[in-house]
Amino acid sequence: MNIEKIIIRHNVYPPEDINPTYYVFFWTEELFDGEMHYQRESFALTGATSVIEANDWRLTHAQGRLSALILPQPRKNFLGMEYPGLIILAGEYPDGPELTGSLQGQFFAP
Repeated sequence: MNIEKIIIRHNVYPPEDINPTYYVFFWTEELFDGEMHYQRESFALTGATSVIEANDWRLTHAQGRLSALILPQPRKNFLGMEYPGLIILAGEYPDGPELTGSLQGQFFAP
């Protein structure tokens, strides 16, 4: 880990930077098509006064499930299309196939 002192020249931030929307994901293990998968339940938290408050909500509602507190950050793919990059702030994202309950996707002509 490297630590470097920085100087921030301004103190005016957009409201979405001060009170961002957090994502909270919960997973339960499920047998699907003969293999173990993770069934995901997703929530968007708005209006949290701090990351601590958002994480407390995650811990209170986990009920024994794997969970993660996530900060979405806009990213662009190789086509220049924006998608939400996910920064894990607390918890863990399971390693394995994931089910979300619905098939969603975008298809592009070659």
